[in-house]
Amino acid sequence: MAYDSSHLITLGQYEELATQVKTEIETAIAALPVEKFLDQTKTAFVSSFSFSASTYPGATNPNLDGKPVMVLAVKGNDGSTSYSFLNMATLVDTYTSGNTKTLSISGYKITLKVSAVANNAITIQSDGLHVDTSGKADKVSNATANNLAALNSSGNLIDSGIAKSSVLLTSNIATDAEVTEVLTEIFGS
Repeated sequence: MAYDSSHLITLGQYEELATQVKTEIETAIAALPVEKFLDQTKTAFVSSFSFSASTYPGATNPNLDGKPVMVLAVKGNDGSTSYSFLNMATLVDTYTSGNTKTLSISGYKITLKVSAVANNAITIQSDGLHVDTSGKADKVSNATANNLAALNSSGNLIDSGIAKSSVLLTSNIATDAEVTEVLTEIFGS
């Protein structure tokens, strides 16, 4: 028997213990946070934000007028909605001059600026941005695993045909001192 039969409990004590456990469980459940979820109908990206207390009731003006803002609407089980405002200008730089290209994504216009640094692989073409890979090395096709890489006359990688296991490691070559020691043992000093 796994329990001590001499420790008996009365039904009254058992009832008291069960009541205490039930109360603690109910208290723990009541202390759980209120479930909230993102309200997708009220969550939106606003390219040029303008705060309005009637549009965002109960929210504090984030002072982001004119900036691109992601408005997050969080709804609680009780139907209340709270708003968070994320300043997207910290994530997206808007350029209006220089080497620029304007792209349209889901109805929003995004203007990108491409650096004029020499040999920049990103260029602006009539149909959009282009990454120039003409000066880059090609990947090896049909390479053998654990073979050493080599370069061809164009500077691209090729499979050398030499297995890594075929390479003699310096740790396997005798040092000058070891060779001298062996010769001394054989021929004397």
